Amino acid sequence: MVIPVPDSSWQPVGKPGAASDDITVKRAASRARQRGENRVTGVAGAASAEQLLAWGANQLVFPAGAPAGEQRDYLTRACWFNGQGKPVRDILLLESRLQESTKAAAQALLTLQRDFDLADVATLREAKPPEEPIAVENLHIGDARYRVILIAPSDFWPEDTLDLLLDYIQTGGRVVFVGRQPLSIQRLLFRTGVVRVGDGADDIERGLSYAVSRDLRVTWGDTGESAPAILYQHRSDAKRDYYFVVNTDHENAVAVRLGISVSGSIEQWDLRSGLVTPLRAPAVEIPAGGSVALVVVK
Repeated sequence: MVIPVPDSSWQPVGKPGAASDDITVKRAASRARQRGENRVTGVAGAASAEQLLAWGANQLVFPAGAPAGEQRDYLTRACWFNGQGKPVRDILLLESRLQESTKAAAQALLTLQRDFDLADVATLREAKPPEEPIAVENLHIGDARYRVILIAPSDFWPEDTLDLLLDYIQTGGRVVFVGRQPLSIQRLLFRTGVVRVGDGADDIERGLSYAVSRDLRVTWGDTGESAPAILYQHRSDAKRDYYFVVNTDHENAVAVRLGISVSGSIEQWDLRSGLVTPLRAPAVEIPAGGSVALVVVK
């Protein structure tokens, strides 16, 4: 079996642009998902193409000129792969006006392999009421659906934002407050579905473990410990789940095991050759700075 040949719209392009970082791409990917859009642009620079793709981009720009030959074909397939189905992200990180604290929380989530969308206070006001009371998946912003809201460290939240969060909590929603928070959140605490944790990565993981299960867990193949050098993008449609898994270590290949939350037969899609091969066990080696593309056929 061979991967379908993507059309030219998925090819990376060469044109001027400011280099994208993780927060820039995550904001763009979040807005696209919430608005029902599919294409997300990432501009290469300090971050590699693989990192941009793992953060949610699927349209690559190279200011110094687009790659040619086999590298172009690989990136074209990778962009196409990361445009299939819809993103799977259960966590919404609410940004505060303390931007450095928000960025630190976002980077902790990436290290923890907890993918997420971002929203600011204005975007949160677009949230729809829950379709059913006491439902786990009950926060909708446009086309996006979230199972938990992670509240970035803050010194202030508008009262209407706290009212919205209270309504969400009272209908079964789950909220995790991280680190510094204003006294005004006291009326939201001590309610079912609410936890408050420190701003360290271990604290955030503890809060999320209470609130939502993982869709992917990546561990070192020899020790079973978590692998913080790994990033991923998970997408899904009616027939398949798509996992684009990246090794951010540019010096060492890694052997990892993948704990995948969905059931089905697993295939490895080689984005360089286009070949598809069955994978009997969810264990792979990812080259230094490289990626693997896995598909679960439901």
